[in-house]
Amino acid sequence: MAQAAIQSDMNIPVAPLDTQPPTAPANLTATNSTLQVALTWTASTDNVGVTQYNVYRSTTSGFTANASSKIGVSTTTSYNDNVAAAPTITS
Repeated sequence: MAQAAIQSDMNIPVAPLDTQPPTAPANLTATNSTLQVALTWTASTDNVGVTQYNVYRSTTSGFTANASSKIGVSTTTSYNDNVAAAPTITS
């Protein structure tokens, strides 16, 4: 490949720049069952696109999300949070 062609290719952006933050997901619904909480929400929008949602868990209302409270990632608008196994009672 000629140097001019390589230089031309190098000047073409790989992807559009993401210049706007996405909107926050809305309408979170949590459906509880014995060993699972099923979460669903309305999709975020963005000028480039939303590719995934990070899911966090806390027992404190209004907590600040961080790496230690992250429980998963979803590429759709739902997530199943599997909780610990049911306790076993022995005598």
